[in-house]
Amino acid sequence: MRKIFIFFSLSLIVFFGFAVMSVAQQQTEQEQLDQQKLDQQKLEQQQQLEQQRLDQQYLAQQQQLEQQQLAQQQQYQQESAQQSEVVMEPDMSFFGDDYSTGRYAYDYSHRGYESRGEAHFEGGKPGRR
Repeated sequence: MRKIFIFFSLSLIVFFGFAVMSVAQQQTEQEQLDQQKLDQQKLEQQQQLEQQRLDQQYLAQQQQLEQQQLAQQQQYQQESAQQSEVVMEPDMSFFGDDYSTGRYAYDYSHRGYESRGEAHFEGGKPGRR
């Protein structure tokens, strides 16, 4: 009987030992799953932060590009305004050249006289009024 009791006791010890090991293993597996979930959440948060950083960097680059384009437009407008303010030098004929003196001036004046005379014709005589 004692042998049966010992056998029965050893059987219970082994059974409870396996039961405890099984529970411990399940707890370990659950802890591992929980840790994996936490790691996954941390990874997702890091990815979101990285995406936000990239978005902010992209927006900053876009703003910088727009500011550069605006500065170029303003510079172009200023240059255009400065170029339009430039006064052109008058032509040399304004100050006089070969046609304003001597025989050329006389011929030009005489032709004008004749032209006016024909336009204001009086009583059969071209010329004066």
